[in-house]
Amino acid sequence: MSEESKPKHAGGRPTLYNEKLATRICKLIAKTPKGVKYLCKKYEWMPKYRTVLDWIHDNKEFSRLYARAKKRQCDVYAEETILISDKAEKKLTKVEEKKSTAFASIVKLQVDSRHWYVERLNTKKYGQKQFVKSENKNDNKNTDVNGEEVKNKLLEAIEKKLAPVVPAAANEENK
Repeated sequence: MSEESKPKHAGGRPTLYNEKLATRICKLIAKTPKGVKYLCKKYEWMPKYRTVLDWIHDNKEFSRLYARAKKRQCDVYAEETILISDKAEKKLTKVEEKKSTAFASIVKLQVDSRHWYVERLNTKKYGQKQFVKSENKNDNKNTDVNGEEVKNKLLEAIEKKLAPVVPAAANEENK
């Protein structure tokens, strides 16, 4: 067989990826607060963690499914945060006074860390909203904006305030 007629081989092991497995992985991610690394170790049917990361990076369809699953996972974290808080309230009444401060600190850390994680995964739904008061006298509404808009509005306001001062200072230096 000549070199030209041999089929080209990509090399390496064949991929395990298929649509059914991708859907199963993403459904599992969406319904549990556990991370992908943990899930890959726990379930025999899951591919290796590195393989999943490669699929996220290399496969647009899997990347889309994964992103959707992570957004749904935020709801699981939000519900878990409420459960942790509720359980803590019940346990605090049973714990001795001197231990209750340490327990409350642990619960606060659990809730805060979950809130931080959820806020980063789905800022649009769980992130802190920023409001800018309109300077327009006819418009008394607060406007919901993102951080970039806030920065731009502040820069515009600073430029407006400095505009009359800067040319006058420049004229004095030229004299």
